[in-house]
Amino acid sequence: MPITSMLDTIRVKIMDMMTRRRDKCNKWKSMMCPKMEKRLVERIQLGRTWKVTKSADDVFEVHSENIHCVDLKRLFCSCNVWTIESFPCKHALQCILSIGEDVHKFCDPYLAVCAFRDSYSQSINPVPDIDKPNGKPEGSFILPPDTKRTPGRRRNKRKESMGARERKLRKCSRCNLYGYHNRSTCTAGC
Repeated sequence: MPITSMLDTIRVKIMDMMTRRRDKCNKWKSMMCPKMEKRLVERIQLGRTWKVTKSADDVFEVHSENIHCVDLKRLFCSCNVWTIESFPCKHALQCILSIGEDVHKFCDPYLAVCAFRDSYSQSINPVPDIDKPNGKPEGSFILPPDTKRTPGRRRNKRKESMGARERKLRKCSRCNLYGYHNRSTCTAGC
């Protein structure tokens, strides 16, 4: 396939994908994307029986299988899920619900529906046939590189295994020096 045709095919596929996603997100009514909203509900359900103890204004202790420390001001939980995913963990969600705050306030803005809509708000403009080159020009195909085998037998380097023993120093009987050679492989000019 010529390069120009390949690029045109990719452009059309991306145009189609962006249109489908734009139409899909315009139907969403929640504040967050449906997958993230579902994950939020699942995490709230997992921790609904846990005991939450307030330590300071924004610091809590959550008693689940283990005890976790949650700091809402720093967006931190000792389980580190909140830090890694940028999405409140189940411990943090229980703390947020215990003080009556909106859980969406503590989620990153890029998980919101408005950020998803902004991602696909721009469009890729169609390209008419007038601007495209006519026919299939010669030499527009990408061919694989030429490979030339070198003459002679191929040398494969032996891979040392993990348990291979170290080489010992030997004394050469020809040059009387210590090294990794012997009389037959000695290169000293004696």
